[in-house]
Amino acid sequence: MAHENFKVKVVEIILTIAVIFLIVLNTTYIPSIATITMFILPIPITLLYVRNGYKVTLFSIVVSTILVSIKHNLVLTILYTFMYGLVGIVLGYCINKKKKNSFSIIVTSIAIGIGTIVQFIVYSIFIHKQGILKSINLIAEASREPFKIAKDTYVSMGAPTELIDAVNQIIKSITAQQILIILPVIILANSLIQSYINYYITSKVLQKSNLNIDRITTFSIIYIPNLLAAYIIIIACLGIILDSRGITIGTYMSGISMYILRFLFSLNGIAFFAYILRNKFKLSRAASTIILFLGLVIPIFGDIYLIAGTMDIILNLRRLDPNPIRKVKKRE
Repeated sequence: MAHENFKVKVVEIILTIAVIFLIVLNTTYIPSIATITMFILPIPITLLYVRNGYKVTLFSIVVSTILVSIKHNLVLTILYTFMYGLVGIVLGYCINKKKKNSFSIIVTSIAIGIGTIVQFIVYSIFIHKQGILKSINLIAEASREPFKIAKDTYVSMGAPTELIDAVNQIIKSITAQQILIILPVIILANSLIQSYINYYITSKVLQKSNLNIDRITTFSIIYIPNLLAAYIIIIACLGIILDSRGITIGTYMSGISMYILRFLFSLNGIAFFAYILRNKFKLSRAASTIILFLGLVIPIFGDIYLIAGTMDIILNLRRLDPNPIRKVKKRE
């Protein structure tokens, strides 16, 4: 029996090494698929960690790194195995310790965020060799380019001066400083979304393997605690005060905090509408997802999500926050 278990473990290790090797190799050739593979590659690493512990998992990652580095760039190989390995091990640790899904998702999103930042630094310094500041300036320039093309199109069509002036204002507002403010929020949003999807897929795989894992929280009952919102608002206010006194860090504190608030409030608003569609109108998950996605595509719904999310946080409309600002009395 022990011999059979050993053979199964060896097969699992070999298969995991093969999967890591193939995905990391393809990612080093096509870096743009790194976001997609972040949903996939951590899963076998997590499974290996849950079944065999961190020593076997680290061994598999190291072997895969050596094998891929023989075929491709060593720096990129280490980068991507570090990114995927970190996420897989962190999630595996949370599952082994029987942590709640909310804790696991937050910790995993931190790991993804760290990996994303490391990726940006490595590409800026070691791959493109242009430095972090120049990379940010290039991002700003690339972000301005579509609006420049749009402006030229409007001019050639004889569009109203007001419209052209509005586009010019947008072009002027896209600066390296603005990119530095927006980037942390993009990383935060990307990390949370990737972490949630990764946990969802991993939980489904583990459940089919008869392994215990805390079931993921339904999106419709996700909420932003009002205390978290209050802390971010305090940071934003401190940033505004510092900025008014000419202290540069205040600009970034207030700017980043306001963008984070907007993202969190909008996310809360989407969850609020998901709750209404699923619980009040009794729509299917597929129909609700399509409606919510269409809302993201149509610009005006962005403001509706923001307002709804804000009202839900303040008034606790779904009655999910255990520490509401306003307690709603139950009807007799």
